[in-house]
Amino acid sequence: MKKRIYISAFVFLLLPGIASAVNLDSLWAALKDSNQPDTTKAILLIKIGKEYRKGKPELAISKFEQALSYARKAGSEKWEHNSLKEMASVLTHTATDYLNNGKSEKALEYYNRSLNNKKEMGDAIGVVGNYHNIGWVYELTGQYDMAINSYTKGLNVLNEEGFKKETPMLLSAIGNINRRKGYHQEALDYYSRSLKIKEKIGDKKGIAVSLHNIGVIYNEQGDYTKAIDYHTRSLKIQEEIGDKKGIAYSLNNIGAIYKIQGDLAKAIDYFTKSLKIKEELGDKKGIAVSLNNIGVIYNKQGDYAKAIDYYTRSLKIQEEIGDKKGIAVSLNNIG
Repeated sequence: MKKRIYISAFVFLLLPGIASAVNLDSLWAALKDSNQPDTTKAILLIKIGKEYRKGKPELAISKFEQALSYARKAGSEKWEHNSLKEMASVLTHTATDYLNNGKSEKALEYYNRSLNNKKEMGDAIGVVGNYHNIGWVYELTGQYDMAINSYTKGLNVLNEEGFKKETPMLLSAIGNINRRKGYHQEALDYYSRSLKIKEKIGDKKGIAVSLHNIGVIYNEQGDYTKAIDYHTRSLKIQEEIGDKKGIAYSLNNIGAIYKIQGDLAKAIDYFTKSLKIKEELGDKKGIAVSLNNIGVIYNKQGDYAKAIDYYTRSLKIQEEIGDKKGIAVSLNNIG
């Protein structure tokens, strides 16, 4: 009886694969019929492409290209659109896979191909999404001017189409690059423009992020009063919407500013509150950072035993999660 149950289960597990193969065989057989009209061939090729989408993306793309050709031959706008849509989807997913595997050049190639498809379709949001993706690849590879150029192209499309919801993302992206380059005033301008739109559309989580970004700029400029004000405003919204991760990081940011100002009592209070939330969230990397921050405060206060205790606890977590950079910081702090 047990053997029979095992065999039945085994056959059941194979069925999806068999079904897919049977489906492909029937689609190919139908496609070989020379009497099929071009519209039907386009439909069949789209279905075949979908079957190959996960395991063989290149083959899927070629089938969608063939489908596009037949759809245009037949003068079918519907299936021309569907071919372009399916092709763009595979191109984007393939580009993302390349990016995740460190192949930025291939990622750019595929995002650009997807961009061209979206332009052909007249899909403005899709075009903007690809400009954002292309900009992100350039940003990751340190090609900041190219990144800003791509983000700006996306903004231009949004302005032409009158879209508001997607605009803050690109404004913030340009602000981030300006901050990295040390152009604080330019970064502040983009962050402020992003904040203004988020306030208009009522995007509370986005507002909190923009307030945080502006707080970071003021902190880097040494205007600690304004920095604390913006981080506190961000914290208040995060508490309203229950964004625990955001709360933890805002508390940490405020604590860091008090540390710079030499108000160690307030600094340790904020760092401790941040630590507690990170422990609730199970954010191990964040916990290690908070433990280190608290250790630094005890060290400044001359309580070296407590400082070493916190550094050691931080180091232990960093070793568990393989955080090499964090390990180096903790070892340096321990001395």
